[in-house]
Amino acid sequence: MGKKKTKAQSIWQQRKTTLLYLIILVIVIMVLVMSVRSIVSYVETNDTFTSDEEQGIYKNKCNASRFFFRLYYPDKWYVNADTNGFMLDESKHLVLELYPLVQVLHTDAPKPSQTPDAVSDLVRDTSLTASFYYGAYDAAQKQWMKDHPAEGPVLSDDLTEVENKTDLALLEKITGDVYASMKAANGFQNCTFGEEISNYETSDITFRHFTYERKADAHTYTADVYVTVRASNYYVIVYEGLHTEEENAYAAHQKVFKSILEGFRFSVFED
Repeated sequence: MGKKKTKAQSIWQQRKTTLLYLIILVIVIMVLVMSVRSIVSYVETNDTFTSDEEQGIYKNKCNASRFFFRLYYPDKWYVNADTNGFMLDESKHLVLELYPLVQVLHTDAPKPSQTPDAVSDLVRDTSLTASFYYGAYDAAQKQWMKDHPAEGPVLSDDLTEVENKTDLALLEKITGDVYASMKAANGFQNCTFGEEISNYETSDITFRHFTYERKADAHTYTADVYVTVRASNYYVIVYEGLHTEEENAYAAHQKVFKSILEGFRFSVFED
């Protein structure tokens, strides 16, 4: 007959079994975490939900995944963004800048930097910048949203019913706030704002649009401001270019920028 296990041996056996189960559980959790990280990394890098139609005519993509949008841009344009995907300037809620590249800097434009960008031997064209800002709703805006719940289909400017997820009432409210805030901001004392605020629609998103003109160092800049909203946040996109008799960067790049705006997409959490 075999010897009976002592009480101490039984306890030790139970502890070994429990320890084995814990080791197996830790290994399973680690495998799951690594798998999830691999999937997230693959989606952010390759964006498998991006269609050829969405890419349009540009293949260069910037996926600002932390701020839930992506865009496409031409070869001779450059995206200036934080390397870790955070805001480029948190104090201004600036996510990224987009601007054209040229072989030689414009001699009559302000030159805050002449450092070549990391794209071939091209350098930044300082006469034009498109800035993309991310906005979070404040308490007053959240209360307004509760008091004015989103409705169904909206109407375009020509009064044709369209399939559009944009809440135009909210868009008008936020655009009014942005317009008033910019007019009152310290950096815009030398700006003249256009009085008209109108809709600007791409194939996927409805924006509200207004303009301003800015004087700086004896130069005149003209800007288009585009605002769009979703349930979780809003975006302000400012396209600003040098506008003089000698050089009109604002007009020269406007067609290309509008094609870039056409490829602007919300991502991750769709409304």
